[in-house]
Amino acid sequence: MAEKVIIIGSGPAGWTAAIYTARAALEPLVFEGAITEENRLAGTLPLGQLALTTEVENYPGFPAGNLENYLDDSIAKDRRMIMAPHEKRGVSGPELMELMKQQALNFGARVITQDIVRVDFGTRPFELTDSDGRPHQALAVIVATGARANYLGLPSEEKFKNRGVSAGAVCDGALPRFRNKPLAVIGGGDSAIEEADYLGKFASTVYIVHRRDQLRASRFMARRAMENPKIQILWNRTLVEVLGSDTDGVTGVRLKSTIGQPYLEKRVTGLFLSVGHTPNTAFLEGKLEMNEKK
Repeated sequence: MAEKVIIIGSGPAGWTAAIYTARAALEPLVFEGAITEENRLAGTLPLGQLALTTEVENYPGFPAGNLENYLDDSIAKDRRMIMAPHEKRGVSGPELMELMKQQALNFGARVITQDIVRVDFGTRPFELTDSDGRPHQALAVIVATGARANYLGLPSEEKFKNRGVSAGAVCDGALPRFRNKPLAVIGGGDSAIEEADYLGKFASTVYIVHRRDQLRASRFMARRAMENPKIQILWNRTLVEVLGSDTDGVTGVRLKSTIGQPYLEKRVTGLFLSVGHTPNTAFLEGKLEMNEKK
């Protein structure tokens, strides 16, 4: 029997759709994504990109404060116990996503922890296939697959992925190889500042590498970076090579000047990319009309 509604994705849009359709008695089935090493490296694990961020200060309704008791009461114990503590400037990304998911579950949404890898929208009901090869049918499908972090595409960057190169400070920043060591963040927007601010809790120094002479981040976030004694901003620089070895992983970065200055090398044990995102829509190629941004 066909499902009334299948939702593909488990970020904020996916769980919002699940809450609304569940409250409308449409019994949504959510494919939240598979828990695999491939998805971890791509940043496409369940709960989406927001689960890879730290404090979420601009989401209404969660001012700075102690949310511990509410979280303890709202979130299932097996999920609550793996949520890391933070500075409580607001709600954290993982906490907010767990609350959204729990709200959808409370209204009867069902969840399958798999990816949807193929779709056929040319038939009624729609045909979908999950990453275990199982078929599913739906009268309606909501695509809320979000995006994944971009990399620069450098051969040296690819070589050291998972050995010091990362696109997720929340997932990787507290690892032993990064503690009390110098780290680098590539980017100049709010996300890059958040990454650097979070990494500052563990690193000795965090270099923000930005290709311009001023940050793209909001004034509030830019001021936070300037006032953090552990953060140093390297202006007018772009990454040209990740330095390292097979035994040690990442050991440094080589930076090119955008204003004609000599190359610069910095010793770091970790490199974190914060240079935008690409929509997770490859499985929809030829199935839906998409623009150049998909």
